[in-house]
Amino acid sequence: MGSGVKYQKYTIGAIIEIEIQNGEYYCYGQLLDYNQCVIFDFKSENHLSDFDFLTDCKILCRVTIDNDIITTGTWKKVGYLQLRADFRSSPRMYIFHDWDNSFYLYDILTVTIVHSDKKECRGLERCVVWSSSRLEDRIQAHFDRLPCKWMKQHYDLFLE
Repeated sequence: MGSGVKYQKYTIGAIIEIEIQNGEYYCYGQLLDYNQCVIFDFKSENHLSDFDFLTDCKILCRVTIDNDIITTGTWKKVGYLQLRADFRSSPRMYIFHDWDNSFYLYDILTVTIVHSDKKECRGLERCVVWSSSRLEDRIQAHFDRLPCKWMKQHYDLFLE
């Protein structure tokens, strides 16, 4: 690692701070099992140090992130909270194959993939590992009330 970069351990329950638009505002997330991360539907113009309010905060998304986002310090660990009950279970995700338009359900806990259909996959998060920059774009698009360019295929799949 380069100079000035502090190594951080991926710690389940850690609260992470995500800087959007070079510090225009900050969002917060919580690290879960299996490189899953919950991003809270909340933004602040200032750095926060008290995170108790997150125990009742609405969720923007629950995604799988690249471990390097945390270990390289791209997103700083700034606190810790016990996991909420709804974060302790493994969510189902979907996989879509372009070449034959097939859908699958993926269980991250059991590493099980089963054939499915569009109807059963509606409302689920797509199984993809998010980079910091793409997830920051997704967060910014959410707060700007715009579609996220990295989710175009997802939107197209479920438009009706």
